Amino acid sequence: MSSAGETTEEVTETAELHPLTVPEDYKVDDKVSLLYWSDVEMPEFEVEDITGHTVNDQIYWRNEYTEERLGMTFEWHSTPGNSGNRTQFAAFVEASYEANDRAYDIVSAYSRTVGILSIKGFLADLNAIEGSHINLEQPWWPESLVDTVTIGDAIYFISGDISTNTLYFMYGIFCNLEMQENLGLENPMTLVLEDTWTLGKFIEMATDVYADTEADGQIGEGDTFGFDTSRLHLDQFYIGSDLRVIEKHSEDVLVVSADYSSQKLYDLIDTIATFIHTKDVWMNANNDSTAFIEKRALFTHNRLYYADRKLKDVNFVYTVLPTPKYDGEQDMYLTCVGNPFSLYGIMTDASDEEQVAYTAVLEVLGYYGYNLTTPAIFEVNYKSKYSESDTASLMFDYIRNGVRYDLCRIFSVDILTANMIPLVTLTMWDDSSWASVHSTYIRTIKKKLKEAVAIYADLQG
Repeated sequence: MSSAGETTEEVTETAELHPLTVPEDYKVDDKVSLLYWSDVEMPEFEVEDITGHTVNDQIYWRNEYTEERLGMTFEWHSTPGNSGNRTQFAAFVEASYEANDRAYDIVSAYSRTVGILSIKGFLADLNAIEGSHINLEQPWWPESLVDTVTIGDAIYFISGDISTNTLYFMYGIFCNLEMQENLGLENPMTLVLEDTWTLGKFIEMATDVYADTEADGQIGEGDTFGFDTSRLHLDQFYIGSDLRVIEKHSEDVLVVSADYSSQKLYDLIDTIATFIHTKDVWMNANNDSTAFIEKRALFTHNRLYYADRKLKDVNFVYTVLPTPKYDGEQDMYLTCVGNPFSLYGIMTDASDEEQVAYTAVLEVLGYYGYNLTTPAIFEVNYKSKYSESDTASLMFDYIRNGVRYDLCRIFSVDILTANMIPLVTLTMWDDSSWASVHSTYIRTIKKKLKEAVAIYADLQG
């Protein structure tokens, strides 16, 4: 269990490289009301006391030190807001906004919910707050995310190390190293280090692994496979293949990327669809990866929290790998982040002075997240607890360093009338025609994206 003294020492050691730029004498001297989604999947917000759970304890200290540093107190409020409660959360915020009751200062919500809040005008442009304390040069605000969430000249929501769920929901490929060795296959961690861990190599390793474990002459979930997959997680191959969905444009601000209709995408869809419909792949409709847990699958894929939730008690050695590169020409391993991560914004009905204060709160939370909760998740939860070697631990660095975001995963069906990457992965899953799916949706998607850009332009004046 961490003590206050130990935690202070940890912050002091890691903060030397990236010191907090909020002036030491700056104080908020008030209560700050933070509304968050109560059905968040992993702990992130309100922690009442030290319990001995490493990550929870560091969330507790993050909050305590933020309050102490700024001379303020958090008032925590919550309401459901996950994927199934997006519109209800937005309506909850809208009711407060319309009532002009100033009930909430900072809002942190499920990624796709925040898209709704911003386009309705409830979230302030963080770039337009004169005297803002948010320092986008600091590492707790990932450059890839900052670039993604900048719409024109504005930023309405932000995340990074401030959100534990951003870390928990990074995607990786899980590999049973005992199976890999018994099958006489190359060690995939070596391939990662040699920059030869590609989609083709991944498929090659997972091929000719199938065994009729149930000995019934039928392919069933009790057999042994090269890869245990579910449609939900196929998104990672789109992002991991260095394909964009929504891109910046000098004149139109945001446009649908040419990648979305490229030959490369057609080839990726064909490659994945062909592979997952072989006997070497168990297409798991329930998303439970039982075959991998029971040592009957060489590979599976999931968000990194899968290790904490499902693999704590397994009796075999495994590692987590970055998503393979599309091919050898790709520069780096790229990481998709699952939708259930949190984005933070400041309410527009706060006064100018209050908004400045809340930027300080976000900056300090991010700082302590970077120095406390992130090391707790990686060094203890992942690198030490589940990895069996220094090389295995290094895989997590590849994953985190390659995180890529895309506005399509924030705007989604609520703004664009379609979940753009899931349209691709459903095509893979059904082994259907991308040309047909693309032609059905693309005109409406482009129209809706233009409408969204126009709304943001009006908000920015």
